[in-house]
Amino acid sequence: MRLLFGSDFHGNIKAYHRFSELLEYAEFVGNYYGTPMDKVEELRNQGKNVLLEIEVQGAIQVKAKVPDALTIFIVPPSMEELEKRIRGRKSEAPEVVAKRLEKASKEMEMVGQYKFVVCNDDPKLAASIISLIIKRHMEMA
Repeated sequence: MRLLFGSDFHGNIKAYHRFSELLEYAEFVGNYYGTPMDKVEELRNQGKNVLLEIEVQGAIQVKAKVPDALTIFIVPPSMEELEKRIRGRKSEAPEVVAKRLEKASKEMEMVGQYKFVVCNDDPKLAASIISLIIKRHMEMA
């Protein structure tokens, strides 16, 4: 469960802080997102695995708090292909697309912070590889 705090990050974080700490939080293209620690702990205490789809800054926070976390960085085949995919959605203004591409380029520099890197050239193949990585990780735990 990841919450969107919108652009009023500090006001919303303070309101949420009454209920729980955040496992991680990050700003992405003008909005702030966070993962409530209590929800993650609740699921883990039930013996369930928790899958987070988060930005690099959030992943670094998770690794600091949960050192055994499995981290997988999913990369596009190229920055050109990423731009083509984002623009193809036609869901964001050109300036937002530019910000996303700039952020993606910076995030690619952090790829070494992850345990695994998977190229999303073929979505079905990438999903199979990710599934195998998770399965093997669970077998070793």
